[in-house]
Amino acid sequence: TPHGIIMKINREKLTELSEDIVKRDHEFWSRYAERLIGTNVVTYDTPVTNIANFIEKVYLEHNFSGFKGDRKFVRDDQAQKAFSKLRSSIGGIYAWRVGEVTQQVIAAQQKPPGQRSQEEINRLMAVRERMIKETDFTFRQAFAFCPYSPEAVFRYSQFLLQMNPPRLDDAWIVATTCLKLDPYNGSVIGLVENLKTYRKQAGLPAQPAPQQNKMEEQLKQMEQEYRRQPTNFQAAVNLASVCMQMGKTDQVHQIFDKSLANPQINEQAVIFIATAYRDMADFPRLERALERLVQITPGSPEAWFDLAALKASVSEINKQGKTADALKALRRSMELNDQRRATNAPASSNLVFLIKNDARFNLLRTNAEFQKLAGGK
Repeated sequence: TPHGIIMKINREKLTELSEDIVKRDHEFWSRYAERLIGTNVVTYDTPVTNIANFIEKVYLEHNFSGFKGDRKFVRDDQAQKAFSKLRSSIGGIYAWRVGEVTQQVIAAQQKPPGQRSQEEINRLMAVRERMIKETDFTFRQAFAFCPYSPEAVFRYSQFLLQMNPPRLDDAWIVATTCLKLDPYNGSVIGLVENLKTYRKQAGLPAQPAPQQNKMEEQLKQMEQEYRRQPTNFQAAVNLASVCMQMGKTDQVHQIFDKSLANPQINEQAVIFIATAYRDMADFPRLERALERLVQITPGSPEAWFDLAALKASVSEINKQGKTADALKALRRSMELNDQRRATNAPASSNLVFLIKNDARFNLLRTNAEFQKLAGGK
């Protein structure tokens, strides 16, 4: 049962959660939410669209007008993840209870007429509705605490899809809002694509019309900004993010390819592109991005290290025989690592320690040169 921010293991099995248990938990977390994100951001009656608007305003746009929560919390992603996980875990308990009482309702309804109690069926139905209401509230709080938490997003989306009828529009809002904050998360991209399929099977448009229109308008504005300032890499990143949300993967590739080819591209932009391709599991493009990174930061041991690790892992995954390239990049990384430590030893990290536990180098563990490099100086 819920017990403040954690849970309590009871000595005896509880057949159901009492109204008192649920009420106490609701009031406790409502007070907690008031401190963290402000009053009435999430109530029983708050539409998911309102929560999404709050998330975009506060977490994405950093617009704190009217915000009555704790700005320290909004700036602390670890706190957001922690409290969201604590709350979604309680939501998981509630969701399990919904499934249990649903089975009890079915069993009661299937009893022979002489043994069936309509009063008991009505009571169980009331318990079920109460638990559905509380589960929804709990998951919405977890989502508001950390809208980019895969656990909160996937648990809530699954719950919404299990409703009768499935709440496809709300699930879409939850998933796409998460994607705006974490646009290259492969799992969330997959969730959005699955929701498109569910909507198509239900005879609905790929996405709700208002959101589609809003994103189309954003896309037009960002395309104009990108065309006006082709060397503004932040504009390129913003445009690519919206394209990814809309499933325009080819356009994302075009934007990133053009940016990487630009001689004025900076280190931060290349790292962003590399991170995006890593999250998309697009290893060939990730490799090209990392090769571009060592071109513009040839003195960075970390850049050469990541390139070596990628080439080593790609050779293992795709059997492309990149071992020699991986060793060459790793050798350069270690040379730069030793030079840096010789001149700035107290303040610099030693990449040799990372080699020993980095799984991306597993294929090279028996290689004599790799063993020499991993031994350090």
